[in-house]
Amino acid sequence: MPIRGRGRWPRTPVDECAPGGVITKYVVMRKPHHEKALALLKEVGHAVQTLMRMHGWTVRVLAEMYPRNAQLLGLNYNRGEKICLRLRESSDESAFLTRDAILATHNVRGPHDDVFYHTLQALTDEYTTAQRLGYWPGAGFLTPGTRLGGRSVPSNAWERRHLAATAAERRQGQTSGGTRLGGAASSRPLSQLAAEAALRRQRDARTCASQQDMKEILNSTREADVVALDDSDEDTSSWVARGTYDDPILIE
Repeated sequence: MPIRGRGRWPRTPVDECAPGGVITKYVVMRKPHHEKALALLKEVGHAVQTLMRMHGWTVRVLAEMYPRNAQLLGLNYNRGEKICLRLRESSDESAFLTRDAILATHNVRGPHDDVFYHTLQALTDEYTTAQRLGYWPGAGFLTPGTRLGGRSVPSNAWERRHLAATAAERRQGQTSGGTRLGGAASSRPLSQLAAEAALRRQRDARTCASQQDMKEILNSTREADVVALDDSDEDTSSWVARGTYDDPILIE
């Protein structure tokens, strides 16, 4: 009979749902360094979980994708039912993108129109402000349940300025129309703005997923083999994995 205090610590059962979680499930692909991919995907999810709660958003599955189309960075399927993100360089599946590059991939808006870019900029501003202040305005100070990116707030002024400058450069490249959200009207001629908008539409036509791309991505993520649920902030080392590189690996 079992003796109290002896034997392996009982494993916490993992269900198909994570009650109260804004992201129910994380899925990464059976590729080299999948443990790092899973940790990176969870870091991205934790970085925005407070922002998602503030807006009332939930995502059932946050998954890694690695499409053949090298220009595809993200896919929002069925309005947030599944969001797929590219985590690896298109030229080398063993090399990972930076967390900030992944964070800028997608938002609640699917079509890459003016609403998409305005929403993306507004969300980026909210996130950058929280990074700079060390807390989410309206949500309180950062705690273990609301920390940004699973790590501490930048500890010095230089790092905070660096993060703010990086976000500003990203916003400058993503701003659409003649007016920057929260800023003054542009002094550039309308013809130049129209040309830039046309170029952006051409770029989006290349980077938005086609029906074939979507089918490929959804099929590949269904076959993905490493799954973790956002029930807690347990370390990866506490999960039990079975299988080999060639066979499915399940997290229990």
